Amino acid sequence: IPNYTGGEGESDSDMPKAESLKLVVAGNIIKYQVPQSGMVGLKAYNLLGQEVRSLVGEFKNAGSYEFSWNGRDAENRKVSSGVYIVQLQSGNQTASAKIVIVR
Repeated sequence: IPNYTGGEGESDSDMPKAESLKLVVAGNIIKYQVPQSGMVGLKAYNLLGQEVRSLVGEFKNAGSYEFSWNGRDAENRKVSSGVYIVQLQSGNQTASAKIVIVR
């Protein structure tokens, strides 16, 4: 998992059009921006670095997107309360942010 580069509770105004990936987490809403069209991957990891769930894995046009994570793993089980890392990857760029799940 790359170094943490996002923040919790940031607003859309913190995501101007840019030449790099942008990733913002607010509650269970994950907002991201990709600067160019291509394959995009968005995954959730636990703090041990183990993949919990692949949230997005598809071609996206350049632009801004939003994803609401229901706090479930790849087998549709509720994940435990705690801190998780979401990682966005597109091309050779990555961005990461923390997300807190409270049950």
